[in-house]
Amino acid sequence: MLTVTLDKIYASRPCNKYWRVIKAAFAPTKLNIDFEKPIPATAILDKIGLDGFIKVFIEIEEFTEMLSEFACWCSLRNIHLIKRCVPERIYNETAKALQTNDIHQLNKRLIHQAYLSTRKSPRFSKSSRLLYSIYSIGLDTAASIKTASYAANDQTKEELEQFTKLYEILSS
Repeated sequence: MLTVTLDKIYASRPCNKYWRVIKAAFAPTKLNIDFEKPIPATAILDKIGLDGFIKVFIEIEEFTEMLSEFACWCSLRNIHLIKRCVPERIYNETAKALQTNDIHQLNKRLIHQAYLSTRKSPRFSKSSRLLYSIYSIGLDTAASIKTASYAANDQTKEELEQFTKLYEILSS
């Protein structure tokens, strides 16, 4: 089970909204606050939700790579949406890079060009959102994960799947 301390969370400079919730839940009194006490990451996920967790923990070094791999998983869930937007070779390379969590193998330039061309369509399509999600892995991982849920057919169901998967990862 992954744990974190209040000291590490505070060092990541979370926004006041999330810091107050975390501090109130895990350091309810101002006297004798133990900033070095390990807190299960799953408990924090329960308190501040998926979006808040990602925004806070992306800045904590121990969680950066794990969240980047999680973003790959989120994008891979809807990879079929971009099949008609990019050449077959790029589609296959992208799928392979996401499966192996190797964001350095992603052809970001071509993915970004495909995103820009689909973005100009009359309706901002799900494939465009997924292309942005893939493009932003490693650049803005929090936006990548959120945009991957927007690309799904049922956003609420997708966010629940993401929450469940992240909880599973943090518990192991």
